Amino acid sequence: MQLQRSLLKCAKVSAFALTVFFVTLARAEDSNSKEIQNLTCLKGPAHANFGSSDWLIYACSDGYSVAFASAPGSPASPFFFIARWQDNRFKFNGQGTGDKAATDRAWAEISKLDSNAISKLHSDASNVAP
Repeated sequence: MQLQRSLLKCAKVSAFALTVFFVTLARAEDSNSKEIQNLTCLKGPAHANFGSSDWLIYACSDGYSVAFASAPGSPASPFFFIARWQDNRFKFNGQGTGDKAATDRAWAEISKLDSNAISKLHSDASNVAP
């Protein structure tokens, strides 16, 4: 029971942090601000490992995009990446203050994910029971 409460708390914190991330990202990209502000990534989380760090994967409301939140206790934490579907391809962004070596290792793997891999992550996160 304690573990469930802890995981739920982590998920809520991650969801809040993702919201902050998207608002910041929206302000940074003038031409697509409205589109990004309407994007929510709350389905999930699925779990994955990139760059030897654990990540929580959230499916976004556009049916394509995926958010990656470093898991609590991960050396990459706090850090977020998003693989955002735009102009018929995925564009990647990231933000945070986690350990640079850990986030660089994760970025090296995440940035190489193809459309099929990202679609699978989206599906995995979408299918996590609430």
